[in-house]
Amino acid sequence: MNRRTTETRGWVKWPSGPDWKDSKEGGMSVVAVVGWDEKWTTCFIPPVNVFYGENLVDKERDFHFEEGQRCVEIHPLEDKWFPQMYSLEPNPTFSDKYQSVGLLAAVHVGNTGQSLWNETEGHMFEATADDLTPEGQALVATLERLYGQKVVLLTWLDT
Repeated sequence: MNRRTTETRGWVKWPSGPDWKDSKEGGMSVVAVVGWDEKWTTCFIPPVNVFYGENLVDKERDFHFEEGQRCVEIHPLEDKWFPQMYSLEPNPTFSDKYQSVGLLAAVHVGNTGQSLWNETEGHMFEATADDLTPEGQALVATLERLYGQKVVLLTWLDT
């Protein structure tokens, strides 16, 4: 994949049109993840993990001020899938800090060399099931049937 190009791979319908601009940061990728479920442990199976990439896109990201006017970023996707990111433990190892919680599955669905920013709405592209091609939607439906739970799409920004 060539960073900062219009090349695409996989089963994502990347947005286009006058509202969408390439911020030239390096590219984006979409990964479908399925959370760990103990019912799958009839025998030992190791969980799958992903490592935190560049930047996780999350429209639910928010900011608030704590005592002393210190700005704190709230990032629900990081909190759920990468709970050690902001651990206060001294000197965490790379794998402790940037490794996801255990997953049943993580599938790379697609990527592009573009970093897509919506000028009108003021946010980066964040994939939903509606942004997948029919093949991508079939993949998500198959994973949901197999594992009996909702698949979450994580959109990564390569900076």
